[in-house]
Amino acid sequence: MEKWREVYTEEQIKHIQRIELQSLKVINDVCNKLGITFIVYGGTLLGTIKYHGFIPWDDDLDIAMVREDYMKFIREAPKLLPKEYVLQTPYTDKKTPYLYSKLRLKGTRCIEYCHSKLPIEQGIYIDIYPIDNIADDDTIHIRQHRKFQKLAKLYSLRQCKYTFNPPKTIGSKLKALIKIGIAYILRIIPQKYFIKKMDQILTQYNSIETVRKGNLFYPSPKNVFYDFYPLQDGHFEGIKVKLPGNWDKHLRMRYGDYTQLPPLDQRIGHKPYVLDFGVK
Repeated sequence: MEKWREVYTEEQIKHIQRIELQSLKVINDVCNKLGITFIVYGGTLLGTIKYHGFIPWDDDLDIAMVREDYMKFIREAPKLLPKEYVLQTPYTDKKTPYLYSKLRLKGTRCIEYCHSKLPIEQGIYIDIYPIDNIADDDTIHIRQHRKFQKLAKLYSLRQCKYTFNPPKTIGSKLKALIKIGIAYILRIIPQKYFIKKMDQILTQYNSIETVRKGNLFYPSPKNVFYDFYPLQDGHFEGIKVKLPGNWDKHLRMRYGDYTQLPPLDQRIGHKPYVLDFGVK
């Protein structure tokens, strides 16, 4: 049995996808008004290529924008979004544990255990990532990625002191207490300091021309784009979307032979602790 079926019913995952698809239409409308472009990204890019839509077990939707468009979207989109949506970013929400932005639908909830006690908007979401120039030299790129990942882990720990799963054993409870202690110590450092330092790492090559583009959020450094331009056209659930130029090379780098289905136990997205569609 596919792993996702242990978490969702068929109707639940389809309901999540319908909500996210509607949110994508909202983003598309806002981007058209602002004159900016987004690309499908991550599992959504993979789904666009293989299924012209969602991967059947995927429960989130990912897009990305080059840095200039990303920052313009953060500044201007809140003025244009329908009232039932909120744009959550590390620049505007000091409590968010995320390093990138999310468009969330108010009145719904899709919450993992580790974030279930955070005082933030927790609606069903679309992830929005920035795209920056990446160092072309492998050694420099790996060093850049490691430096960012270290800061990102500290930031995530500062923002969220809870473990990914409820602690049940004595050992896991002890680890949970240690994590809480470290999180409180890290809060001595202002949230803005972390964001500034991470942005400096992400954007340090934007003033020069590089062959590689991407970001450093993915745990592996093998998450870059070559021949990003010209963008190509694609369709995601009937919506016309943009794809990075050499999407095949990117997908093979990130996923290996993406033409093959993953094992049954890997066919899963997230595991929400709380799922609420807000429908009474």
